Amino acid sequence: MYLLDTDCQSLLDRDTPEARRMTERLLLIRPDDVAVTIVTYEEQMRGWLAWIAQAKTMELQVTGYQRLRQHHVSEKQECALALWT
Repeated sequence: MYLLDTDCQSLLDRDTPEARRMTERLLLIRPDDVAVTIVTYEEQMRGWLAWIAQAKTMELQVTGYQRLRQHHVSEKQECALALWT
């Protein structure tokens, strides 16, 4: 099993050469063998909620909410997260 920490998850959110390399490597692994911890999920949520709270314009708030929505936990992720709670 591959467990992604917050740094890995944050890297995957970016459009960088490193993120593309990591994505390519992850595509070689069965999805059931990749998970994130509930701590990573919580850190991501706190970060985006703080970003939204500090947004100075409606456009920035919308962007923040869109990013927050992207990190909504899917059913499959919930199963993986349950392993670590």
